[in-house]
Amino acid sequence: MAQSETLNKIPTGIPGLDELLSGGVPEGSQMLLVGEPGVGKTLLSFEVAYNSAKEGRPSLFMTMDQSKNSLLKNINSAFPGFDGMKDLIDKNSFNVAERAMDMEFKSRENLVIFVAEIMRLIKSNNAKLLVMDSISLLRSLVDDDRTYTRALNFLVETFRNLGVTSIINIESRNPTKTDLPGLYEESMFDGIVLLTKYRKSEESQFLNASISKLRYSKYRNSPITLEITPNGIMLKKSN
Repeated sequence: MAQSETLNKIPTGIPGLDELLSGGVPEGSQMLLVGEPGVGKTLLSFEVAYNSAKEGRPSLFMTMDQSKNSLLKNINSAFPGFDGMKDLIDKNSFNVAERAMDMEFKSRENLVIFVAEIMRLIKSNNAKLLVMDSISLLRSLVDDDRTYTRALNFLVETFRNLGVTSIINIESRNPTKTDLPGLYEESMFDGIVLLTKYRKSEESQFLNASISKLRYSKYRNSPITLEITPNGIMLKKSN
C-alpha cells in the first residue's frame, strides 16, 4: 500500500497522540506498544479502545495478565472521569475480556484453539479495534524465542486477515530499543510506539511517546509528552 494521507484512520481520542500519528492508527494495521512494566501501556491502550467504542466503533480489550474485575477496578481508580464506560460494556460495544485460556503452547493445536477463542470474542461484537494486554505472558507459555515469534506472527496474521486493527502491548526493560530477543517486529508489525514514564511529583505522572515505525502513513518524528489525569491521558501543556 502506498503512503497516503487519505488512508482511513482510527483516532485514538488522545490529544497529541493523534497528532503524532498524523490523525490516528491506520485502519487494519497491527501496532506494537512497547514499554517497561508499569509505564502506562494498559492505561493508554484501554483509553484508545474506550474512545473507539464511544465513537461507535466496536472494540475488544483483552487482558492477558489480570482478571477483568481487577482491570476495571484499576481503570476506575486511574480514570474516575470515564463516564458511560459501564453502559458501553453492558451494550457489548466495548467488550472487556480476560485471556482466553491458560495453556502451554506445546503444539500448534493448542495455539489454534487459543486463536479461535480470540476470534470468537472479536466476532461476538464485530470488534474493529482489538487490544491485547500484554502479549509478554505468551513467552512463558512456550519453550523458546523461536516458538514465541511464530506464535505471535500467527496471531498478527490472523488479525490482519480478519481486517481487525490491533494494538498489542509488550514489556521491554529497554524501552528505547525495539530489537527484543526472538521478536522480529520490524517486519511483523505495521507500527511501533515506544513509551517511557517519569514523575514530577506523586500527583503528576507523564508519559513520553514516540513512533519508531508506521507503515502507510506519515508520522511525527519528535516525541510528545502526555499527562495521566483523572479524565484520561492529555497532551502536556507547555509551561
